[in-house]
Amino acid sequence: MSKLIICITTSILCELIYMLIVLIGGKILNIETKITLKELIICIIDTLLIIILYCSVFNFVSMIFSEATISTIINVIIFIFFFVMEMYVGSIAYEPKYFEEKFFDADGNETVISQSPNPNYPGDNKVAFAKTVELLIPVGQASMIFNAGDEHNNTDEGILYKILLYSAIEICIINVAGIYIFSKKEIK
Repeated sequence: MSKLIICITTSILCELIYMLIVLIGGKILNIETKITLKELIICIIDTLLIIILYCSVFNFVSMIFSEATISTIINVIIFIFFFVMEMYVGSIAYEPKYFEEKFFDADGNETVISQSPNPNYPGDNKVAFAKTVELLIPVGQASMIFNAGDEHNNTDEGILYKILLYSAIEICIINVAGIYIFSKKEIK
């Protein structure tokens, strides 16, 4: 349990320092953003929960396999699997249903000139399933936070709350499973 606390504390401290540097740098350089303060706070909380989720997975595997080398190799394989899964699922989740030709006037108003169906569109059910799987993967959650405000997400606050919910549920499940498995394991 102390490994998890140290890992989480260090990760959160690093993220807070990083966020502080980014915010100060943005203020100094006078960079404007379209994200509201509420969305920024939710993104920060989501990011903290993703860090805790990664730490929970790492701790879960480390507690099951007492050999440090084996647990490290398994953790690396799991995290590589997360990245590969995100690339595959993300390509399905954001496949556009239609190809659009757009025109922007001088005021920045968008006008759709033509719209044609995408022959590679996998279907609404597959896209919905891919978005759900993406919400389950920590890398997918991080990708969704990174793309908040993009034309795919349109800064949908609902997706930020879903990430919050999914992360919290996954953290609870992994930690309860770890406590249960570790309580049954004989200590050497």
